[in-house]
Amino acid sequence: MTKVCVWKHYLIIGLLGMCIISCGDSELFNSDKMTESIGWEPDFILPVGHGNYTMWDLLNPYDPEESMIERDNRIIINYEEKEIVRLEAKDFWDMPEQQISLNTNLILSLTPITGNLPGDIHIPGQGGEAHFDFGEIGKLSFLSAKVRFSGELPACSFSYVVTLTLPDVKDEAGNPFRMERVVNANQAGIFFEDRELEFDMSEESDRIRYRIDFFIPKDQEVEIAAGESLKLEFLLSDVVFHKVIGQINPPMIPIDPGCFEMNIDFWNDITGDFYFADPSLKLILKSRGIDIPIKLDPAFIAYKEGETRHFTGGPLLFDTFDETGETVNEKGYTKDNSNVDELLSLPPKDSVAYSGNIIINEGGVQTACVIEENAELSADVKVEIPLYFSAENLTFRDTIKDIDLDNPDQIKKMALILRAKNGTPLKIGVKEFLMVDENFQEVDRINADELIDVPEIDADGNVIAVKEGEHIVELSETNIDNLERTKHLILIASMMTAGDGQIPVEVKADAKLELKVLVKVKLGIK
Repeated sequence: MTKVCVWKHYLIIGLLGMCIISCGDSELFNSDKMTESIGWEPDFILPVGHGNYTMWDLLNPYDPEESMIERDNRIIINYEEKEIVRLEAKDFWDMPEQQISLNTNLILSLTPITGNLPGDIHIPGQGGEAHFDFGEIGKLSFLSAKVRFSGELPACSFSYVVTLTLPDVKDEAGNPFRMERVVNANQAGIFFEDRELEFDMSEESDRIRYRIDFFIPKDQEVEIAAGESLKLEFLLSDVVFHKVIGQINPPMIPIDPGCFEMNIDFWNDITGDFYFADPSLKLILKSRGIDIPIKLDPAFIAYKEGETRHFTGGPLLFDTFDETGETVNEKGYTKDNSNVDELLSLPPKDSVAYSGNIIINEGGVQTACVIEENAELSADVKVEIPLYFSAENLTFRDTIKDIDLDNPDQIKKMALILRAKNGTPLKIGVKEFLMVDENFQEVDRINADELIDVPEIDADGNVIAVKEGEHIVELSETNIDNLERTKHLILIASMMTAGDGQIPVEVKADAKLELKVLVKVKLGIK
């Protein structure tokens, strides 16, 4: 008794007649006609399977990673690589540490004053300027930040009041900034205070204008020498910005090199020449807390054994942002603005390397760039490759494992008969089967010929009329002799599109392939 084990698998098996889902229904076939076609009388004909499949049926069940999607009857290879770029606020601008002195040197009196002070002494405010160090960022017009004021006001024999006013700064309540410190007699005025401030630098970038007023209350004993001076100083430090607006200098930030593999399972055993006619590669830019024109200038290299292809698309400008929330921008490359069709026409099972640069506010053209303290930016790569391609000499290899034959020495003749109705725009053929042992060492080869030609298609590669065909693979005497040593069968098959592989066609999701498989065996004592 002969038992034939046939295995349902993905695209390769489906296309080539190995997708077998039922056994033993002899009414499906006309065995008399089959007998005439091989020229010898079998002892039995075993119909081992039949199936009617769409291309989506064949591909979808074997795609746990969802690398294949169906959209508008198109089958699309789909891959997304997350965060080839990730930046935070400090990558756009890392504010240098600051310690800014706001100080004045006051002349308390031109004449001596001794004894009880009968009236208040007001010394007119002394103004000055100080400047932030913003490093290489450029010219700012606005800064929202948390800052620390500290200082040690000198001790005097009398009490006094010092007021610091910053005319271009608003406090937490939105009022002009004013800080008052009272220093008691014979005590130094040591203080520190954290404040949330907004600096208006529109008149002059980086500048802080300030005024220090001095006041000695009446009704206290004082002793002030003629020409006596007093140095008053407020230190501004520990600046932690919340938001900056200004003209950002155009730094270039490198994209850290990396690579990704698209992991298209059904392509793992495919070799040959093919060309994807309509792929796309998109960059998805996600941002929060920024409004800065950004150019992404990526570099991609696709690899194949002995061959590399370099990407030639130019930089993409992203200039629409909403710093108050998350912004998602998507731009990309097609064959109209790059060589992405050539890049991705290497087998997508292999790796794609990436690197490149990020250009911030190129040329300093925008004067109102925004960076917030929670700013972040990331870029994803999304690849979509519709099964719209041309192919020649495309070769598939797949394995039918664990062939189980009882008493193979009683088989005198044997043939596989494959019938197909091809509704796909592909010419499909079986080249040969390799008979291998349990260690996958070759035992023998079963020669085969073309299975079924390409159907009639229109100018766009759409199937007009289904192509029917029959293929008989007859085992030689040597093949039969070697069945006993055979543990697995390795299928070597081919595929080609119309025009000897030069015409691109699209394999639609509903394209159908109908298959029927029989085994004919003649028994006898050798």
